[in-house]
Amino acid sequence: MKKFQFNLEGLLTLREWEEQQARQALGLVFKEIERLNRMVEDLSQQMTDAFAAWNENSAHSFSPTDRHALAAQLAGIEKSKEEAVSALQASLEKRQAEMDRLALATRRKKVVENLKQKRLEEYRADEYRQEIRENEDLFNSRYNRRTRE
Repeated sequence: MKKFQFNLEGLLTLREWEEQQARQALGLVFKEIERLNRMVEDLSQQMTDAFAAWNENSAHSFSPTDRHALAAQLAGIEKSKEEAVSALQASLEKRQAEMDRLALATRRKKVVENLKQKRLEEYRADEYRQEIRENEDLFNSRYNRRTRE
């Protein structure tokens, strides 16, 4: 009997590629989320450091220019933090979309894999039946030869 050959092997390869692409995209989104989390933490630390510096300098008298500069610095940090938080939120939404995409790609690949497994089992069953038939034919031909002699 001929060797098993799955006629949808190209489709299975395509499904595996799609799943791999979805995994890579999800990995990139996770890296982006991690980067944005670090950025938010760094900006929070900068804000804390700026307040600490303000408290240290509050023992001295502040000129109006110093106060405006410090207020502008804090406003700039706060604006950057808000932008990072909104980008983080967008990345979290993108992560969910990529997770859904990966789940779909995995399901689609699994369907083709299950089909391949089913066809392989059918092939093995046919192969087994063929082997049984050949053995029966061999036995019957020997039996017929012996009964004729």
